[in-house]
Amino acid sequence: MQRCPICRARLDGKTQCRRCGTDLSQPIAIEQRAESLTRLAVTRFTTLEPAEAAKALEQASKLKTDALTRALLGFVRKSLGS
Repeated sequence: MQRCPICRARLDGKTQCRRCGTDLSQPIAIEQRAESLTRLAVTRFTTLEPAEAAKALEQASKLKTDALTRALLGFVRKSLGS
């Protein structure tokens, strides 16, 4: 997360916005979990576990939707034939 979702101030790596004071610890944790699930999916796919990769990407996309997750999920689903 690079900007506060409330006031759009640039974040400096802290869990509280320097401008508006919003506690961002939960959104940051959710974003980190989504990134972790995406990395897990890549690992699963490379170890020939595409169904597990798809599950991880589906979970990640429920937490945070981004272009990389959508693209990987489309690729993995094609490899599964669905």
